[in-house]
Amino acid sequence: MVKPGDTVFLERPSYDRAITAMKRAGARIIGIPLEKDGVDIDRLKAELTTSTPKAFYLIPDFQTPLE
Repeated sequence: MVKPGDTVFLERPSYDRAITAMKRAGARIIGIPLEKDGVDIDRLKAELTTSTPKAFYLIPDFQTPLE
């Protein structure tokens, strides 16, 4: 699905194997920081003004608590 040069957004922090897979595919990776309730929406909006991701890798059902 991801080809060299594609932009991929990932949660930051994220699963290290996903990061490795995206890098091996040649993707340009942009980390979007997590807040208590999910991704930082303001940061996501800012990144979307300059980049159009082909994918956004999220882990919806398990996170390490930030507190």
